[in-house]
Amino acid sequence: PTRTGAQTTALPPVSGPEPSGSRSDGTGGQPPQGTSAASPAQRTPYDTKVESEAEQQPPAVESQRRWRALVQAPLFALGVGPLPHTTFGGGLALGLEHAKWQWQLKALSWQRQSVPAPDFPGYGADVARIAADFSACREIRSSWVGFSPCLTAGMERVSASGTGKDIASSTQNALGMTAGAVIQGRLYLASWIRLLAAVGGQVELSRPKISIKGLGSVYQFAPAALTVALGLEWIL
Repeated sequence: PTRTGAQTTALPPVSGPEPSGSRSDGTGGQPPQGTSAASPAQRTPYDTKVESEAEQQPPAVESQRRWRALVQAPLFALGVGPLPHTTFGGGLALGLEHAKWQWQLKALSWQRQSVPAPDFPGYGADVARIAADFSACREIRSSWVGFSPCLTAGMERVSASGTGKDIASSTQNALGMTAGAVIQGRLYLASWIRLLAAVGGQVELSRPKISIKGLGSVYQFAPAALTVALGLEWIL
């Protein structure tokens, strides 16, 4: 029996926690469309590729900074001065290269030429010249072309013998000092060979004087000379 005036209160149903893996939006715990859920294992090849490319860069930079040996051979030269006639020469050079700096030791043997005595027709001297110089250069490179301004200091050995009637065939030697500047141009044909061209001027610090006993002075070296050279440069 129910008492008169009593009211019954209805309580809402109590729901427990949702099971894992189920959501009210119906997605079932799956990521929404348009998003990537790639695992770390799937990203590894891309990460490895980026790291391998980064690891390849330092050796390339290091190769530009390491020491390298240079051999310039053969070298063909054309000289104007210090003797009166234009002459040809040949030789080679050895050097070292580090970053943009180059140090070279060059030797050239010049063609022997005959110098006539100005006041005595039929008399003169045969003169031979061997030159060696040291140069320090800094290269300015753009792609496959490079230019190197250089400062040089050198020595030359001069050998002369008199010519003419009743002149004793004896040879006299003398040493001279030179200083100058050179512009070298390079065409990079490959990583191990370059085409080299150079134009330089030098000042004769000690001007050798050629004379014949009994005749007097024949010729004195000009105060300056110009040299043009062409050759190959090998990188070791």
